[in-house]
Amino acid sequence: CMTALCGCGQSNAQYTVVFEENYDIEKENIVLEVSSGKKISEPEMPIREGYSFLGWFRNPGLTEAWDFKKDKIMSDMTLYAGWDMDTKDMHM
Repeated sequence: CMTALCGCGQSNAQYTVVFEENYDIEKENIVLEVSSGKKISEPEMPIREGYSFLGWFRNPGLTEAWDFKKDKIMSDMTLYAGWDMDTKDMHM
């Protein structure tokens, strides 16, 4: 095996995972360093005034949900928070 891409042997590559909360550019994102092929734990649920948290997604369009029980880190990546506006108690 001459390259790291052939899939043989143990890879000890480290990847960076960024949790993008997707609304407050001033807020610091959670950043993890993760070994290749590892699963990650879900961070504490973010809070956003007036919104419900929908989960973490692989893409900014929020169409590919990340499954913390199954999905493994295979590259540097960003996970995006999904939000839904609360409408149940708007009185304006």
